[in-house]
Amino acid sequence: MATSITSSIVGKNGLSDLTLHIWFYECDKIMSKKSRDKQVAKALAALGHEARLDVYRLLVRAGHSGLLVGEIAERLDMPASTLSHHLGTLVDAS
Repeated sequence: MATSITSSIVGKNGLSDLTLHIWFYECDKIMSKKSRDKQVAKALAALGHEARLDVYRLLVRAGHSGLLVGEIAERLDMPASTLSHHLGTLVDAS
């Protein structure tokens, strides 16, 4: 499984190019092409949902200190059960 390193450098779209670059680089180092492609597709599919992309952007902006689940729910005005579902999907895709 690839490791992800977050960065406090966030682009205009809210995504950290460094985070994604390091994640894909780690995939290249430790996975076969077929396994890597499957994992990358799964990660991109998870980020393809607007709510999960919002969660990802918020966590990237928070940096290494992160956020509590309650803080994420409050900032995104998202019910806890919905957030739990989206966090689970993001974790499964990592």
